[in-house]
Amino acid sequence: LRRGPLRRDQRGRLEQGFHGARVSLAQRLREARIAKNYTYGELARLAGISSRQTVYNIEAGRQVASIEQVAKLATALGVSPAWLAFGIEESKC
Repeated sequence: LRRGPLRRDQRGRLEQGFHGARVSLAQRLREARIAKNYTYGELARLAGISSRQTVYNIEAGRQVASIEQVAKLATALGVSPAWLAFGIEESKC
């Protein structure tokens, strides 16, 4: 991933994006969570993630998910880790 330009987020803080990679993961996470009608707490419990706040922070783009977290979240949501992390469909892997 290439680093993008510095920009201001919704709260006015400077951040340096990676050409949408973090935002895209957050959007896909939200989409999949809502499709399953899971709350942040339910998803955290099903994925074995320590707290609902962690799930919220990843979905809000405030925290970058680790590879392990992406795999756990994808399994709990019934989607592939490649799709959740990068938007790559299983057949294209």
